[in-house]
Amino acid sequence: MLRMLFLAIVSLATSLQVGAQTPATALLDKKVSGFELRNETFFDGLAKVNAQTDLSIAIEFVLKDRISDRNITYPRLTARIQPGTVREALNQLCVLENQFTWSRYKNTINIYPASSSMLGEKYFMNRRLPRSIVAEISDPAEAIFRTVAVLPGPLEQIAFSQSGGAPGFSRPWSLSLDGLTVRQAFDEIAEHLGRGYGWTLGGAREFRVMRFHAKLLPEAKSLPDLKAH
Repeated sequence: MLRMLFLAIVSLATSLQVGAQTPATALLDKKVSGFELRNETFFDGLAKVNAQTDLSIAIEFVLKDRISDRNITYPRLTARIQPGTVREALNQLCVLENQFTWSRYKNTINIYPASSSMLGEKYFMNRRLPRSIVAEISDPAEAIFRTVAVLPGPLEQIAFSQSGGAPGFSRPWSLSLDGLTVRQAFDEIAEHLGRGYGWTLGGAREFRVMRFHAKLLPEAKSLPDLKAH
């Protein structure tokens, strides 16, 4: 009798644990099909994961020293990513390209240089925003510029680029920056554009370029329609 009662309690606790999963955690445990990388990059692999999920993916590329420097090239990979969960696929990809790592914020998977984790707030995207509210945001570029403007110290440079029809918000909204990093604030902006929206940050330390996307596309290189701040 005691054994049956113990098993019932364990079963109930397990059910409550599963039921307590957040939607974003559940998405990380979603199954994805295996796929091949055939002379493709780490970012092509991310695009293949993105195509199978409802998660947003945001990528911070390694920045050049100057915008005039030669573009950074990434290794071409030939490998098979085994079937499994989203979490397992991301881990496999980061083993193949170990200069990058990942973390989750709400429904967004953030991909960034592994070395940035040790830099603290010396790395732009790790900077913690002061308590403030960016009110009545009506445009993504405005959201980026006004968010960056609240950082203490000299104004940080960032440019906004968008090809095709620029995404927009369905109505003006306000963003509370209390306790957020720059990275998390950008995730919040993308989330307000729509389900699955992510972003990329590239360019150079002296000229950062950001853009939003509904889904990652392999080998996207052009950056038209530039707005700078």
